[in-house]
Amino acid sequence: KKNEQGIYQRRYVCTVPHTFMYYFDSDTSEAPRGIIDLELLTQITNEDIELNLSTPLEDKFRTFHFESEEGEDLNDWVLSLMRDRYSIVSEERNAYQQMMSEMSDSATHQRMELEKEKKKVEVELSQCTRLKEEAMGLLRNTLVVIGITEEEMKQLTDMNKLGKAVSAGILKMKSHLDKKYEDAVEVPLPI
Repeated sequence: KKNEQGIYQRRYVCTVPHTFMYYFDSDTSEAPRGIIDLELLTQITNEDIELNLSTPLEDKFRTFHFESEEGEDLNDWVLSLMRDRYSIVSEERNAYQQMMSEMSDSATHQRMELEKEKKKVEVELSQCTRLKEEAMGLLRNTLVVIGITEEEMKQLTDMNKLGKAVSAGILKMKSHLDKKYEDAVEVPLPI
């Protein structure tokens, strides 16, 4: 790896199938000397026996320079970095596509369920409207039978007034029936 003074230092590099590349002082080092986040990798170039990796660093790009003793090793590194990076991106893309597909399927299912529920509510509303109209017709007929006129019905806007009108109508009807009964009783039967 080339340091900031432009001098190459021997480093041993290890890539693993995730987004970090570790470099070590020696092949026996236990802790890495540094880590390069391949998630931020923007460019990989291979010039002769030098590998350049660029990553953004506070609005600037930092370039890491690696040199190999053999050009074939360097090509293997470039292929490995590109394959691992592509593999990660591919896995992320596939996971994202799967998630989007599942969300789309779920949304479609929910939309279908909502449409079914909407139709069910519309049928129930239609039935309620029909039943209300039938009940209002029966109530209107009943009010006519007990002697409440159409004009009086128009004035009955709340339940208290309606209740009083029905009670008055029933009393009026009872009084009328009582009178008819009395008249019928007073008529002498022919013998």
